Parts: sequence; structure tokens; C-alpha cells
Amino acid sequence: MTTSDPTKRILVDAVIANQSRLRLLRSVEADLSRYAPASGTLIQLQQLIDACRHNYRRALQELRARPSAQPSQPQPSTATSAKLGSSRQKTVPSLPDAA
Repeated sequence: MTTSDPTKRILVDAVIANQSRLRLLRSVEADLSRYAPASGTLIQLQQLIDACRHNYRRALQELRARPSAQPSQPQPSTATSAKLGSSRQKTVPSLPDAA
């Protein structure tokens, strides 16, 4: 995704970073629960997972709430168009009235 809005770029980065952290923390949680099921570390890990989920959802919600700017098509300038048109027009001499 390419965007010129720095806030959107930051929000997209936050969403991506939290997704990867959540994947990593889930695998750590699975390993830790196998070896130390009643550990205080598991509780701290769950708090960290909850914080990452919260940050992910908040960034995603803010990103969706921001209006998406459509790239504008450059419009030709009327002054330029008039100048181009006038240089291309050929003048035809008028004929005298035959009386």
C-alpha cells in the first residue's frame, strides 16, 4: 500500500507489526503452556497478547475511519487550452460583397 498520508502509513505499520507480534506470541504461549502451565510468566504473556490485540484493533479502526483520498486527475488548464487552440486556427480573409 502506498499512501502520501503519513498518519495512514503509521497506522498500516502498526497493524502489520501487531499482526506479526500476535503470531509470535501465540507460538510462545503454546510452548510456555506445555512446559510451565502455572507460571506467572504465562499471565504476563497473556497481558502482552491482550495489549497487542487492543493496539491492532485500535489502529485498524482508525485506519478504516480515515477517508481514503482518491488520486486526482490533472485537469488541463483553460488558459493553456485557449492558447493552443488560438495558435492552430487559421484565419480566412473575408470576401468583399459583390453588389
